[in-house]
Formats: sequence, structure tokens, C-alpha cells
Amino acid sequence: MMKEKIEQTLAFLNDAIETKKDKISVLAKQISEDALDARVDGPNFAKAALEKAQKLNMYYTELGDLETQRYTLQEILKG
Repeated sequence: MMKEKIEQTLAFLNDAIETKKDKISVLAKQISEDALDARVDGPNFAKAALEKAQKLNMYYTELGDLETQRYTLQEILKG
């Protein structure tokens, strides 16, 4: 019973990790595009890129937390 619950949680964490990685990829691309626009169009685009970079940092922190939880549960399953 407990093993099944841990496996279900691991499946959820794996999905959450993949979703977070996808969000990071999309946001990183947007930041790159914003940085190019900022060279031409000025500070408004630079501000948008900075805000997205801060969001990207948050996503990486959340990803690290999810991966830590996954690792912990995998170790519990190993016994």
C-alpha cells in the first residue's frame, strides 16, 4: 500500500518535473528574443527580459525542489 502511494507520487513528480522543464525552455527562448529586441527597441524590452529572468530563476528553484523530493522518494523505495 505504501509502496503504491510512493510510486503514484513519483509518477506525479516526474510529470511535474517535465512540465517545469518545458516552461523553462519556453521562457528561456522568450528571454533570448527579448534580449535581441532590447538592443533595438530599448529599456521596455530589457525590463520584460529581466522580469522573465526572475521568473526563470523561480522555475529553476521549483525544479530543484521537485527533483529533491523525487530523489528522496526513490531512496525510500530502495529501502
